[in-house]
Amino acid sequence: MNFFQRLTLRLLRRRPEDYLTTAEVHQRLEALSTGQPSEEELRAYAEWRATNPSPPTPDDPQPWRKFIRQKPSQSVFVFTEDETGRKAFFTLQCKYGDNKIEPNKGIVAMVLDAEREFDAPTPVKVEADGKQTAVLRVASRDGGFVVLAKTSGRGELLRPGDFVIWVPRNYSNDVAETSNDARFGWVGSIPAKIKTQGPPFENICRYR
Repeated sequence: MNFFQRLTLRLLRRRPEDYLTTAEVHQRLEALSTGQPSEEELRAYAEWRATNPSPPTPDDPQPWRKFIRQKPSQSVFVFTEDETGRKAFFTLQCKYGDNKIEPNKGIVAMVLDAEREFDAPTPVKVEADGKQTAVLRVASRDGGFVVLAKTSGRGELLRPGDFVIWVPRNYSNDVAETSNDARFGWVGSIPAKIKTQGPPFENICRYR
């Protein structure tokens, strides 16, 4: 870390990991040709100039920008692996997740116990080719809807309570007629099992 970076850290009381590298700073500066500084940028620059008689790069038309540009941060919600945590995670996805149904766009879903809830022979069916067929509750604004889906390939065994990404592929009127919820007609696949955290979501297993 050079002199100017250390001084800026002391003035702004920011963490070192929040700052761009020198190469990233120069890349950002080269991309900037017009625009007015924000109040925060001007204040930081003024504080720096108060202890330094000249700017670090006199030929830079916008020297204030090197003190404020930070790497974007994103909060990640992490939930416990018990029933309470799984319920909270699913509720969050229903209320705030991107769960509008569109072909080939993934939506968070939870694996249901088909044996307990629908009198199936097993909670999740393992096919002869290694793929698995599961009953899912897909996140939606009304609390979720049920679909039947198959994994895209072999992979880790699915269990009730697991969270997956469900990707709708096409719509079948014949399938929809077997349920009182028209969304049951969406035929999709399960490409991945995910952790109870995010967004962004982290895969536990990808089915290939």
